[in-house]
Amino acid sequence: MKSFLGKTISGTFNTVESITGSLSNGITLLVDDDRTFARERENIKNDKSQHVFGGLANGAKSIAYGFKNGFKGLFTQPVQGAEKSGLPGFLLGAAKGIGGLVIKPISGVIDAASKTA
Repeated sequence: MKSFLGKTISGTFNTVESITGSLSNGITLLVDDDRTFARERENIKNDKSQHVFGGLANGAKSIAYGFKNGFKGLFTQPVQGAEKSGLPGFLLGAAKGIGGLVIKPISGVIDAASKTA
């Protein structure tokens, strides 16, 4: 009985981690042109901790990384867009920067939830 309960709980947490990870990946694709944000998120997510405090530390790192890149993109996306396509690129970059300011921190929070689940 104890083994059944333990496996049920473990399976539930693994399912929650999988769903939240997929959700986070999906929303990040909306604003991540060069995939650097996604690659770094994967590095953070692949850092498997052996205890609860390690999972919490990785979750905090994911949240901080999401906020840092959200603010950074607010300034870099319009510049990159302008370099590629002039004014239309600047406007598209500004929209992506504003979107990233919202989406990337949310992605970090979702990643943190999946790391601590």
